Amino acid sequence: MPYIIGADTQIPGGGSDYAAIADYLRNNEFDKEDFSKFLVSSFYEFEKTGGLNFSYCAVKTFEFDNFIPLFNEFCNELKHMIEEGKYDIIKSARENLAYIDSAYKEFCDLGEFLYSILDEVDKLGLLQSLSDLLVESKSTFYDNKNILGLGINFPSTMEEMSYYYKNDKEYDIFEFYKNTYWDEFLISFFKNQEENNKVEL
Repeated sequence: MPYIIGADTQIPGGGSDYAAIADYLRNNEFDKEDFSKFLVSSFYEFEKTGGLNFSYCAVKTFEFDNFIPLFNEFCNELKHMIEEGKYDIIKSARENLAYIDSAYKEFCDLGEFLYSILDEVDKLGLLQSLSDLLVESKSTFYDNKNILGLGINFPSTMEEMSYYYKNDKEYDIFEFYKNTYWDEFLISFFKNQEENNKVEL
């Protein structure tokens, strides 16, 4: 499957504009990339006035081979920041990210997180790879141009993260944890968080 289309988290509202999709298929020559762009834009137009914030995008799955190594480097740099005593910078960046889903506050937009941390790590290559990965992205977060449309699970507490570990069979998000260095970064982040909490007590 060369393209995947979906929301950062949940599908809001009533789903896609199926009448518009049927009309597109009747009146256009089928092209996978053009169709994936249409699915994103038609969904956005159909749902944008529904009162729910969402981010919706199409990605090229074949670009993940280029994206994942750069993402793993980013995870290692985040761990290195923690080792250098820069935990508070990451914590502040995380706390200032937009809630892309009020029901699942552990999800954030990877693009926004990258932009928030760029002063500390040189990740312009990763941002370019993320841009190459995305075919089309639409968001109702009009005041935040750094939301690019690719969500990532970034819990705010170890308890939230532990929930996914305990229920990994129900959550395919765990596959991303296991197949990248993201879980190693999160473990380092939360260990530091617990140590800081002990000091505050």
